[in-house]
Amino acid sequence: MVSLLLGRPPGIADDDIDAELPAVDVGPGESRPMASAVHYIKLKQLESQIQRAVFSIRRRAAMSPDGVQQFLQAIEQWEKDIPEESVLEDHWAVPSCSKDWFLLRSVEARLHLLRPLCNEEGEMTQNFLPLLAKTAARGCELQ
Repeated sequence: MVSLLLGRPPGIADDDIDAELPAVDVGPGESRPMASAVHYIKLKQLESQIQRAVFSIRRRAAMSPDGVQQFLQAIEQWEKDIPEESVLEDHWAVPSCSKDWFLLRSVEARLHLLRPLCNEEGEMTQNFLPLLAKTAARGCELQ
């Protein structure tokens, strides 16, 4: 998280981590205390991929509008997979973060992806500047 905030590469590459995330599936009616944490870690893994693709020295040659769309689709899928516990009134008792909290994290991931791409003239700015503005407005609504 710190490296992402500072725009620096992570100290440990995701590829060097071989520990699996804990399973969150349990029987019907049982609480899933790790679902929120595991879901958040999955977003951080996605943001790490974004950071390597967008902030890398090789980014200019490698990043394409299709690549950006793939990241946007992955973030959208992550939103669809937000744990069901997050919409319960007592989500904090599970423990779980609220759905709005998760949605705000996805806004941050989109901004992390789009801001640097829209900071220069060309095709990327033309394609993604309206989405960047819409995403920023969504973040304001959620807060």
